[in-house]
Parts: sequence; structure tokens; C-alpha cells
Amino acid sequence: MEKLLKDTFIFKNMEEGEISVALSLVLPRKESFKREEIIFSPDDFKREIGIVLSGKCAVLKSKSHGSDVPLNILSVGESFGVLSVLSS
Repeated sequence: MEKLLKDTFIFKNMEEGEISVALSLVLPRKESFKREEIIFSPDDFKREIGIVLSGKCAVLKSKSHGSDVPLNILSVGESFGVLSVLSS
């Protein structure tokens, strides 16, 4: 996992050993999601950062009338949820 994380903005310029130490301090978990499964939503808010390790992840904005608007497609190495950790 450290090799994949080395190219992400969070761990850029860190050695794999340093990444291992950082991960041991935050107790990360690795999860798999099925196609079209919701990871984060306003109803299921989490203060977590996610990093795409394989596949792709769609970022959608929910409209009040029930439809979703696509905002971005995230690929391997890209992250989501950063603002949930940094904002109050």
C-alpha cells in the first residue's frame, strides 16, 4: 500500500518507511466498495480522508429534488473527504 500512497498529495516526498510510520499512527482501514455504492453522503457524514487505491470513484452533488450532478471522477491515487477533516 505504501508504494501506491507515495504518489498521493498527502504522502508526496515521503519515503515508504515514513509512510508506514504515519499510517501506524492514524490506524487506517482498507475497504472495498461495490459499483454504485455510496461511500460518503450528507446523511452518513464521516470526518475521514479516502484515497482511491484501485478503480474509480464518482463524486456527485445531491440536488434537493433528488437528482445527482456529477462533479468529478477520481482515479487511483486521488483522494476525497479532505475538507470534512479540515472544516468544522
